[in-house]
Amino acid sequence: MIGRYESRNVGDYVKAHREILQELALLGLWRGKFLSLASLAVEKLDAAQARREVEPFVKNPEALTVWSKEFFHEVVKKITLICYL
Repeated sequence: MIGRYESRNVGDYVKAHREILQELALLGLWRGKFLSLASLAVEKLDAAQARREVEPFVKNPEALTVWSKEFFHEVVKKITLICYL
């Protein structure tokens, strides 16, 4: 992760700026990879089987009727990843 910089001259500022931009680019790639893997997991999901497995632990099993691949794809789209630099 990015640490604090003690910039003494313009060259130090330029190096710090480049490193920060590189970290942000890597963060974007990491986020993209996460969302891609989450979407692949949803594609492999058997929603009906997942409902059957979870039903014994849910007070209102009817609430699980919305579970489908489409539902979980929408959930993945709403995920917000937060990273503190």
